Amino acid sequence: MEFSPFRVLDLPFVSLREVALCWDPYELMNIYHSSKRMKNAIKSMPLKNKYKTKIYLSFFPKMWLRSNGFGYGFLERRRSEELENLSNCCHLGEAVINKVKIIFNDVLELFGCKVHSVHFDDYNLCKRCILSMMDWLISLQASIDIFTLKNITDYGKEVFYLTQKLKINKALLFGMLSTSDGWDSLPVKFDVDFLQLDKWDFDRWFSIDDIIFSNCIVFDFGNLQFSVFDINRFIKSWIQGSNSRMKYFRVNSKLMDYHDLINGIQVIENDRLVSRTFTYYGPELLNFFEFVGGSDVQSISGKRATFQQDSRMEYTHDGRTARKVFFPFQMVVWDD
Repeated sequence: MEFSPFRVLDLPFVSLREVALCWDPYELMNIYHSSKRMKNAIKSMPLKNKYKTKIYLSFFPKMWLRSNGFGYGFLERRRSEELENLSNCCHLGEAVINKVKIIFNDVLELFGCKVHSVHFDDYNLCKRCILSMMDWLISLQASIDIFTLKNITDYGKEVFYLTQKLKINKALLFGMLSTSDGWDSLPVKFDVDFLQLDKWDFDRWFSIDDIIFSNCIVFDFGNLQFSVFDINRFIKSWIQGSNSRMKYFRVNSKLMDYHDLINGIQVIENDRLVSRTFTYYGPELLNFFEFVGGSDVQSISGKRATFQQDSRMEYTHDGRTARKVFFPFQMVVWDD
């Protein structure tokens, strides 16, 4: 049987829609820009919210569309020979960033979707590129599900405060973030399900009060200089009913005196033969350890939690043994 070519736009709308829904995002994007009539036809398709979108700004900017386990990447690459001598400077520049934003806008317009996740990760991205992308995102939408910012040096503070203009719905992750002029002690309230902070510099960024008044399910911190008295206040505040959503709190701190830690707190010491592990289904935790014994406390609402600091003085990494400077403290609120 022979088939004769025909004009797709001559099909009735219902048939055209069924054909278009068989195309993958790459085919849709190419056809979308083929003519004004095709653009108008594609715009009428039921594509809105079919895909979840992630933006990744690193050595190469990327936008990923995901649906039903499949991923489709839209990239803006530069020729490898242009990148040979750019290891110590920003390899994007204003012209590339502007072109990237045009491409991203086209994708979002075509598929009728919002940006669900953003991941900025590169030591060499310049301040102008990062701030330009942040301003673009803030002008585009009022909220986002997941925001990750890693390996941003010198101007991390400015980018961090820009994130406060977005409502982060699910997860906020900061890693290896530093600034050249110190962190301002401004009040910050985190209202996300998952909060992960792992900075390079340990200047005072926020107080334990900011954490006490925050409303997160998981607090996953790296090396932060909370004192034993800070952690004592945090436990007491939870017992008195602050943040009923919390399930997990972890921070690396100096080795704490146990009597100062439990001062004014009624605790039940668990037998060291009893071990329990926290299980969490979500973004990957920085680290966690199995409770061996630990101390139990109960909140005024009847919830039970266990806390413990891993006091082992040494750790093994890549086959070598080293002494610890910071010791992980964790607290878990159990469902039972």
